[in-house]
Amino acid sequence: MATQKRNMSLGKGSLTSQTSLPPPYEGVDNIELAALSNASSTSSLPDYETVVPDFSSAASFHPTLSYQIETKGHPLIALPLPPEPVPIPVYAVTPSGEPAEKVYECIRPSRGSGSCLLYHVPTSIEVPVCMTTYRFGPGRPPKIRLVDPRSPEVGSSLDTGTSAGPASGEEEFEIVGRGCATRAVFIRTHLGTFQWRYANKAERKAVGADSLVIMERITTVAHRGGKTEEKYRRIAQLVRNSDYRSSGTGRSTAGNGGRLIMDLREWSSADSKDEARQMETIVVASCIAMLKKEVDRRRLHQAMVMAVGGT
Repeated sequence: MATQKRNMSLGKGSLTSQTSLPPPYEGVDNIELAALSNASSTSSLPDYETVVPDFSSAASFHPTLSYQIETKGHPLIALPLPPEPVPIPVYAVTPSGEPAEKVYECIRPSRGSGSCLLYHVPTSIEVPVCMTTYRFGPGRPPKIRLVDPRSPEVGSSLDTGTSAGPASGEEEFEIVGRGCATRAVFIRTHLGTFQWRYANKAERKAVGADSLVIMERITTVAHRGGKTEEKYRRIAQLVRNSDYRSSGTGRSTAGNGGRLIMDLREWSSADSKDEARQMETIVVASCIAMLKKEVDRRRLHQAMVMAVGGT
């Protein structure tokens, strides 16, 4: 009888141990089941803004290509005359950081012309890859056209410095200012929307530059409730300091050349070689356009000083 009671007691203890609650798990109590239930019951998608990378940080900038732009620009003390039509060469950069062979050359037809043609030297010096048209006056932004080499209008453009408009298959876009209180500009193309802006003191210090001009891609992100936000990712920068600025120029020179560093990973895939070449052309041409705008701004200030001094 005692043996039977002992067996029943052991069976009861075994059954109790098998039906006891499982041990608590750390972190389980942090899950909000009510919130998950509400989210699944609505027709709208959840907000994924937490997985959007921080494009505003320069940490996402990884250089893939570097060029050296050589141009004298416009000095601080000079007459506000149009610059001479001296070609602007763009050189490749060796792994050691030294300029190597010429890759691009920007040619202006005459001193009185504001337009220029950009040639890809290794391919051909007879057919440009890009044409930039500068027009005088407010509300008339510069235009950049990706040139079709088969266009018959290209040959006459070098002699006249004019453009009759884009031919079939060509794209033309404007370099538009972002406001009266800033020198930043934006460019809208089929490859995306971009902006050139001048870096602040902290950004210049981070790369050791006296002057730093940054090109960023602008991406619009939609949030819940119909709100949108612009995200920025750096894709190029023009660095000017004692090591990179064009020889014979100084910190006070406007429109002088420097080291153009690009991050074109987004367009460098095997199936988008044409887009990669177009993107590279856009970066080089728009960077030279920014230098031209620096020169024009300096000449305007010099003309204003001369006008005030003459009164």
